[in-house]
Amino acid sequence: METHLSSRPAPTADESLGVVLWLRILTTDLSVALPFYQQLFGWTYTQDDPLRYTIYNVDHGLGAIIGGQPRPSAPNVVLYVAVDDLRAKIALAQSLGGTVVSGPVVLSPTTAYADVKDPTGTVIGMFTSSWTG
Repeated sequence: METHLSSRPAPTADESLGVVLWLRILTTDLSVALPFYQQLFGWTYTQDDPLRYTIYNVDHGLGAIIGGQPRPSAPNVVLYVAVDDLRAKIALAQSLGGTVVSGPVVLSPTTAYADVKDPTGTVIGMFTSSWTG
């Protein structure tokens, strides 16, 4: 069912190795999560079902934000979104109702990441390769 949502050609085998092709964010409240990610990352949306299922579209892929979901009780995967100015994105996330879980964590003189929790409790990571300490 999800294959009809992308107008982009399917990646070749070489292009898809090790690449996140789809991201699904489960959230308890779609009406809170959508504007958070839209304002934080500039994602645009197509709503198949305004109460539950929303497809977001970014230059490098598609994903979904699904409402009405409980927070995971078991370990889960945190995916990282590339950002240019990590400090500014952390501040923006906080101004949008998000909270910092960790970071910024400096990995090298030019790379760092942070984990933030959106207003519904879902954790997403942000990574930059243009860090200046």
